[in-house]
Amino acid sequence: MWKKLARFSLKLVIGLCLLAIGLFWLFTTKGEVDSRSLSSQDVVDSHHLVSSTLQQLRFSRDGVEVTMAQEQLDALLNVASHTLQPVIFHGGMGDFGVIVHGALQLPRPFEQRLMHAYCLFSESSRGFVIDGCRLGKVPL
Repeated sequence: MWKKLARFSLKLVIGLCLLAIGLFWLFTTKGEVDSRSLSSQDVVDSHHLVSSTLQQLRFSRDGVEVTMAQEQLDALLNVASHTLQPVIFHGGMGDFGVIVHGALQLPRPFEQRLMHAYCLFSESSRGFVIDGCRLGKVPL
């Protein structure tokens, strides 16, 4: 009886270790990410954007319309990267919509790997929608 329990326990531990390794490789990739710099103008621009959006949310009953340029998105992501260290955010705008990417450089002994996530936001007939998000290689 003890031998069966020991074998089962060993198989369970090995299985859990293999599962953990598999999930680690699914959620991380090899690479490095460029850090972002923060300027005082980034803080001012981000504050203005967030404040004006909050004003619209308070007083609008029909919804909120946010207009943003790439420079404002960059400023917002610079502030987010500084505030939520060690996560670094990047983003881009195009005809397809907006993509936002966040990456976390893993500590030793995994410093050659990144944990990253991204989401694609686009406009549809019903408004702004999330088209797709991923955490590493796993769709969310």
